[in-house]
Amino acid sequence: MIILIRSNDANPDPRLQKYINYLEKTQQSYKVIAWNRGEDILEKENYIYFNYPAAFGLGMKNIPKKIMWFQFIRRQLWKNRKQYQTIHACDLDTAIPAFFMKSVLKKSMIFDVFDWVSSENSKGFLGKVILTIENRIFKKCDFTIICEEYRINQVREDSRRRSAVLPNIPDIHLQRDGIVEKKIAVQRQHFEKIISYVGVFDSNRGIEHLLQVVAESPDICLNIAGFGLLESEVKCYAERYENIVYWGKVDYNIGLNIMSYSDMIVAFYYLSNPVHSFAAPNKYYEGLFLGKALLTNEGTLLAEKVTAANTGYVIAEGAASLEHFLNLPLETQHIELKNINSKKLWDDVYQSYTANFMENEYQKMLN
Repeated sequence: MIILIRSNDANPDPRLQKYINYLEKTQQSYKVIAWNRGEDILEKENYIYFNYPAAFGLGMKNIPKKIMWFQFIRRQLWKNRKQYQTIHACDLDTAIPAFFMKSVLKKSMIFDVFDWVSSENSKGFLGKVILTIENRIFKKCDFTIICEEYRINQVREDSRRRSAVLPNIPDIHLQRDGIVEKKIAVQRQHFEKIISYVGVFDSNRGIEHLLQVVAESPDICLNIAGFGLLESEVKCYAERYENIVYWGKVDYNIGLNIMSYSDMIVAFYYLSNPVHSFAAPNKYYEGLFLGKALLTNEGTLLAEKVTAANTGYVIAEGAASLEHFLNLPLETQHIELKNINSKKLWDDVYQSYTANFMENEYQKMLN
């Protein structure tokens, strides 16, 4: 058996679900330890939930709850110690307790870096400690997985190692949803452009600027779905402006439908968060999968990829740049070329990548 650990409710978590799909397909036993941060108690087969309410993106304020989460992981890994051979820890906030228990119980451990947390530019004592811990775990665990080859540059040189690479590629077939299709078709009768954002409502994602600019642009409709720190602000804008439509927290297929019926997908990663320069988001691959242009900000490796393959638009950070871009006429030929480039890149490079990775890389880690 393998135990996978994720610090959200894993309901859904697209990257984690890829591993679960493979394990179920190959009839290999697993359990998931996950943190349900909502008010409702969650129960699900093969899932062990830490049911404790907590918001995302609170930084230092969440430390007491993180400590409780660490203790929960340690207890569950000890309680189930005779059932599993491998621990698959997703990100640092599961890897810390997992690495401790791996050492105590002599288990095999996979450190899967969904997002690298620390930075060489970290300030203060705590930042330096996190930097040291993250690099040490990366160096000492049995296997490592990163989501892009260039992400190895986030790791200190003396901690770098051969790592498997699994990009954040969607592992799901789009099922068309008639309700979403009809709702957005009605929107097209009233608005010139339809844009979408589906994801976490965190700071440093340009969401505040997106809401401000669309609110003052009556010809543009924003379909926005997700959850997080800025959720109340998103709801407030949606209540005040008819061209901002909040869909709530939606399942993955509905999210894909919302994006597929839009003219472009918004994916900002502001450099006020230093790790965003290495952003490797689901949105890039979802755009390729759907054949939809991506709108992102300059200064990141994501922006370089979008520019190199001509699969979207890259603009400067900030409300002024966004307002200028969104008020330009929508050139159908121009955006169609980007859509075609996106779909071709998906078909030629990424469509079969995940299956090959699971069979050739991941299975070796489990054996």
